[in-house]
Amino acid sequence: MSTCKTRGILLIIFILLFCFSAVSEGTGLKEIYTIQLTDPHGNSAWLPYIGEYPAVIVYEDFRNAGSTKELYMKSLEKPEFHNKIKLIYISNTAPAWYIPSPLVNLYFKRREAQYKNIVFLIDSDRSLPRKWRIADTDGKTVILLIGRDGKIIDITYKIPAKNEFEQFVESVEKMLDF
Repeated sequence: MSTCKTRGILLIIFILLFCFSAVSEGTGLKEIYTIQLTDPHGNSAWLPYIGEYPAVIVYEDFRNAGSTKELYMKSLEKPEFHNKIKLIYISNTAPAWYIPSPLVNLYFKRREAQYKNIVFLIDSDRSLPRKWRIADTDGKTVILLIGRDGKIIDITYKIPAKNEFEQFVESVEKMLDF
């Protein structure tokens, strides 16, 4: 057998093994890694609560800021929700490079004072999508459900409609073993 055919066969075997491992994982849980972001005060901050509590992470393009306000309002109606599940809001500010960081920080300092039970973080260099291997979030909102074991349970790439937020909060409670 020629070396060209041998290399071709080895390449096919490698591709099949790679595809088989990807299929065997299916849509199973993804591992996540701790990442360093920035808090609204401009300090470095590690992503909190991963592995300690179930968490709902809203990762949103800064240009969409405020589009998930209804989610916060529905979750605040249920104080037991915040006792068992941590709500973390991370803003992707990379697409809004033209907005100075002090203005972005000021915006989130005000939100932090307004919504006490929510952790606000800023991702200025797309660390979360790169390390967690989620789709690009330019102009989008991604809602991630993270289990107590630190694995992604569900990823939603659209904002629920205003009339769907109540159902969304209830489904989060069920998925995260509330």
